Amino acid sequence: MYGNRWNLVYVLLLAVTGVDAFFAGGPKKAVNANAKQTSEAIEIFQKTFGGKRRATPIDENVLKTNFNYLTKTVGGDSALKIVETVPKVLEFNGKNFDDVYAAYVANLGEEDTLAMVMRNPALLSVPVTGYGGADGAGKDAFYLR
Repeated sequence: MYGNRWNLVYVLLLAVTGVDAFFAGGPKKAVNANAKQTSEAIEIFQKTFGGKRRATPIDENVLKTNFNYLTKTVGGDSALKIVETVPKVLEFNGKNFDDVYAAYVANLGEEDTLAMVMRNPALLSVPVTGYGGADGAGKDAFYLR
């Protein structure tokens, strides 16, 4: 009779004290990408866009910073695969990656969100809230390409 009530109390106490597993986004990944992965990501971007850029130069610092944001959000190996799929992701607003990803996770769960973002990295470029925002995404987002 009291066992279930105490289990609930323990769960609530853990959630209130800030255990990451109870919040959207789960535990955070590595904060910075390793140098090899970062170099690979920038090389992929350079091969894809290097010869096509005339008006706007490529800013490697922006690419590195955004790859670090992406690594923090999805982990190093997944971040590199995302860059291989859509190198342009390195020029998205990387400051929003974590919040957008967390909004998807809140609606879809970690596993489905990672699979969706791996398939369509451009979904990291949507706003967090508002019209077309990540917070309003449902299972239909899986079918966007």
